[in-house]
Amino acid sequence: YTGHVPLLMSLFPGAKFIHIVRDPRDRALSEKKVWGKSLRKSVSDWSRVLTHLQSSIESKPNSFIEIRYEDFVVDPSLSLQKITSFLNLPWQDDGMTTLSTSPEQYGEARGSLTTIDSSVGRYRIKINDRTACILEQIAFTMLKHYGYAVSFASEEKSLSLFGSKLLALYGYINLCFFHMKDKGLIKGWNYFR
Repeated sequence: YTGHVPLLMSLFPGAKFIHIVRDPRDRALSEKKVWGKSLRKSVSDWSRVLTHLQSSIESKPNSFIEIRYEDFVVDPSLSLQKITSFLNLPWQDDGMTTLSTSPEQYGEARGSLTTIDSSVGRYRIKINDRTACILEQIAFTMLKHYGYAVSFASEEKSLSLFGSKLLALYGYINLCFFHMKDKGLIKGWNYFR
């Protein structure tokens, strides 16, 4: 719902937003594995949405807290302390880092009741240097903004409009196949109708 924050802000003027941001390279690997989304398109979408989110954050900075996913999985208690403080709630370290039911239905976290840290930094071993450079160029500004390491790129280079549209079509086709596989042919196809 990150792309809908301006609408949510207008509907709920006193709302507080908790934004958990994840390294786009690891996020892209997860999206590719589960939904077949292109790495480039995933990183481009991440950068575009977070760039737009910045204007909302700047307009009401006290309404937002941003937590890096990587920090959350390393020390969930500390991240939850920051969140409860932001929400003006009392902090009690009473095992809040373990869920009673898993909200995750797909990917490596499927069925997990705790945070999964095995996907943090996975891009370093799963993505070759050339691809890492391209992904870093696409998300250069936002990677720097959120303090993520940039090892190969030295400047931003966005996807072309044609490339972006082509990768969006590729993603849509893969998403159709995902839903047909997950829900069955008819229900999966009807999901998009």
